[in-house]
Amino acid sequence: MNIESIIEKTCTCRIRIIAGEWFLIPIHDSSIEVDNLFKISETGTHIWRLIEENDEVKISDIIDSIEEVYDIQREIIDRDVVEFISELKNMNLVKELNDD
Repeated sequence: MNIESIIEKTCTCRIRIIAGEWFLIPIHDSSIEVDNLFKISETGTHIWRLIEENDEVKISDIIDSIEEVYDIQREIIDRDVVEFISELKNMNLVKELNDD
């Protein structure tokens, strides 16, 4: 996976604040399993919303959006976004469309 990768979500998830912390909650068959709550940062929330708003999205477009909102060096954003999306992929929440 790299910044040119195109991804799409593979499940329905909700973002909720619980006890002051952000969580990504996959919804399966209209039920929530507590074991599947994933704590995410504000930036992770921003990334998920971009994924959710688009049928498919290029990682570089997500990076561009974060760069517009946060005052962080581009190299750090590149690394952190690819790492976060790789984690989402490992949890089967997204898939890479142009996976070689």
